[in-house]
Parts: sequence; structure tokens; C-alpha cells
Amino acid sequence: MPTPIHGARLSVAGYDEAAIVAHLHAHGVRVGGIGSRYGARGEGPSIYCFDPEGNMIELKGPPHAG
Repeated sequence: MPTPIHGARLSVAGYDEAAIVAHLHAHGVRVGGIGSRYGARGEGPSIYCFDPEGNMIELKGPPHAG
């Protein structure tokens, strides 16, 4: 039996929140929270979604300027 992961984080080049969410919804992906979160490169946009086994995946955009 596979062991669930606690989550994966992916940096997305060309981050376009509306396009990403539309694509995920079109493919039946469950989308969780959307917002600005702090990460390794600073505060920036983020989308949480879930794989078919319920593992959380964070899609992270570039850090906010400033």
C-alpha cells in the first residue's frame, strides 16, 4: 500500500492564476485554497490542489516584487 505524501510544492513559470484554475477544473482536479503565501523565495501567489489520492500539491508563482 502506498504511503501518502504530506504535499508537494511546484514553482510555475508564467504563472496565470485564472488559466491554471480553469485548466485544473476542466480536468476535474479538486482545487483548495488560492491566495498569497510565503515560500522559499518570499511571498507570492499560490494555488492548492489535490491529486486523485488526496495528496496536496501547491502550485507557486513568483514572489511579489518589493
